[in-house]
Amino acid sequence: MGLKDNISIIFLICIFVASLLLLKPDGLNVQKELQIGVPIHTHALLNITICGQHFDLPKATQFEDNGEPFRGTALLHTHDDNIIHIEGIISNKEEASLGAFFDAIKVKFDKDQIFGSKNGHTCKGKPAMLNMFVNGKQSQEFRNYVPFATESPSEQVINLIFDI
Repeated sequence: MGLKDNISIIFLICIFVASLLLLKPDGLNVQKELQIGVPIHTHALLNITICGQHFDLPKATQFEDNGEPFRGTALLHTHDDNIIHIEGIISNKEEASLGAFFDAIKVKFDKDQIFGSKNGHTCKGKPAMLNMFVNGKQSQEFRNYVPFATESPSEQVINLIFDI
């Protein structure tokens, strides 16, 4: 092989590697699990839709020392931003589950209901049910879902959709 062939091969390898880094197919997205017993700080964006209408999480009822409003606990809370904030040390992953978050903000949530909308209630005159998606993929974990470690909420989007 000549110099020209080597340059062509190197160029193709560079294009291939660059496309992997830019496209990030699911196989390359490594989700880092939450660590037990060490300080964590992670976020997830939460979108709730009921019968086609967006619902925000309940408004803050408490204030941090710096005056920032929040709802929940020091470990699991939201700041009126529809973002789940997990900040602190957990002794088991269940402490950081979606169910624990909803309990902390005092909202009833399980595989059958959100904000009082229960499976079988109607949307547009037809029976509806609750579905959950994480980053576009359907999940059946509901209360048991434990967010992965990321500081960017856009890397972890949880959609709870109650509809027909």
